[in-house]
Amino acid sequence: MLLATSTWVIYNADRLIDAIRIQSVPQTKRHLFFQKYFDHLFILTLLVALLSLTLLSSVSLLVIKWGVLVFFITGLILLFGNQIYPLKEMLIALVYSISLFIPSWIGGTDFFAYRSLFLFISFFLLALQNLILFSLVESSQDRSMGFKSIVLKTPQKAKVLFAVVFFLWFLVIAIMFFLSIPKLSLWIIIVSMGLALQIVFYFRERLSEREVYRYLADGVFLIPGLILIG
Repeated sequence: MLLATSTWVIYNADRLIDAIRIQSVPQTKRHLFFQKYFDHLFILTLLVALLSLTLLSSVSLLVIKWGVLVFFITGLILLFGNQIYPLKEMLIALVYSISLFIPSWIGGTDFFAYRSLFLFISFFLLALQNLILFSLVESSQDRSMGFKSIVLKTPQKAKVLFAVVFFLWFLVIAIMFFLSIPKLSLWIIIVSMGLALQIVFYFRERLSEREVYRYLADGVFLIPGLILIG
């Protein structure tokens, strides 16, 4: 519950800050929505943030410590995203990966154990691929709204950058396979997520209408959660 409300608050806070920064008409439907209903969404976000604070009493001190780290990194992204844009996508991917692995680390898994470390890196690289994909497809809108991204910094090398991250991810999962790090079922899930992102990347122009690519690429990262629920 706490993870869900915190994630929602962070997402809304990011969009609300964007709504303030955008001086012209937003180029995406989601930014236009947040700008149009800014006051209502601001109040709603505050209420959910207060709910998240009340839920802290039900979690351990260790969870709170990890939460403070995630909150600090997220704050850097929200406040200084345009200033640290070469690192923005990497920091967002880091926040996602840390949030995903907090339960296992709290359960006693050693972060520096090679099994945990390889799994963490694989999900980090998956998240980074996803963010580069978004920045690549939305580069023209980002430029017109004054946003900065790693793709806009190196527009001619964006596809190469995506390919490099994919190669690093492929190398990591190959090592994981030969070392039998995760169970085969988990390894297949990770590979499926990576291949799904590749398919979205390949058909990104066809899927750009109504932002279908975004729903599909984000949906890939719901797979681990759905499996845990099941």
